Amino acid sequence: MAGAGPMGRQKGQFLDGDPTWWTAKPAKNEGEDSERERIERMHKGYAIRSAYDLDPPSSWKGWKRQRERPVLTRFLFPVAWSIMFLALGLLFTIFDENRGWSPWIGAAFSLSAPFLVFLTAFFLTSGSLVSNSTTFVWKSFTDYWNIGITSFMLMSIWWCWDSKLDPSDPFWFIFFFLSLGSWLWWTARASQALAAASGRWLLPVDRQTPLSREILEKAGWTWLQHHSMWAPAEIGELRLGGQGRLILSGISIEGTDFLSLVWQMPHGWDWDPWQDPAQPLPMEGLVSLFSLTIDRESVLMALRSVDISSLSQGRNKWPEWCKPKPLPLLEEE
Repeated sequence: MAGAGPMGRQKGQFLDGDPTWWTAKPAKNEGEDSERERIERMHKGYAIRSAYDLDPPSSWKGWKRQRERPVLTRFLFPVAWSIMFLALGLLFTIFDENRGWSPWIGAAFSLSAPFLVFLTAFFLTSGSLVSNSTTFVWKSFTDYWNIGITSFMLMSIWWCWDSKLDPSDPFWFIFFFLSLGSWLWWTARASQALAAASGRWLLPVDRQTPLSREILEKAGWTWLQHHSMWAPAEIGELRLGGQGRLILSGISIEGTDFLSLVWQMPHGWDWDPWQDPAQPLPMEGLVSLFSLTIDRESVLMALRSVDISSLSQGRNKWPEWCKPKPLPLLEEE
């Protein structure tokens, strides 16, 4: 039964999730899967989700990966609708004078396209186990690309409103072109945040055992608490030389206390650090244009030199409810 396990996941799926999350249901199959089809999808999904997994170094012994549910496919439908808004904005801007329509109609349609992409990215990251939507939005708003385009939008709105610009003036096309630029930027940024395999690494611990604060601080960590004990919040962070930060947090689930490690990128989203850098990501050309590229090879090299073995001093046994459920065997026909 759905939601029978911790955090809304089915029993045996706390760490790895449902394998069918990583594979689409066949389009021709509109009803329920047969048992064999369901098992085939599970095996296919298992292969896809683990295709780019990397093993962490020995100092991470005892830590286990908790995977995030992929949401990129849910991002595609709103993006398709936003393209239609851009097209409508252009059409209304072209034909508004002949039809007697206000030029603000075309401007409104154009401006709504990047806004829809932003709202979709915000709501998808809000449901994340790992990423913080507030951090993602704040870092997006303060990016120089977004500041520049948004500033031009606001100045254009003020200019058209204050000067009561004639509907036939070609200046009205500025809203389409600025919205197109903003749409490309938000789409590239959000697709990067949602495309790569995301997750966090967990370790069950005894909250009464002090953490190795002094050892970590000597290794370059910044301690974020005023004490050395476990806490249900961000505990420490390690900056990775401009490539983001490794965040150590405490989290309590089903009465079990965990330490959590996650890699937060400079742009505000969180990825599973132990993923193959060869993992393909969408819109690489736009990502490079908007300076969103991350040198994942450098991050991996930095992470492999980080010794976190001291955090295992208060390690507890993994609870039974965390154990993954084995895949059912696929019987030969």
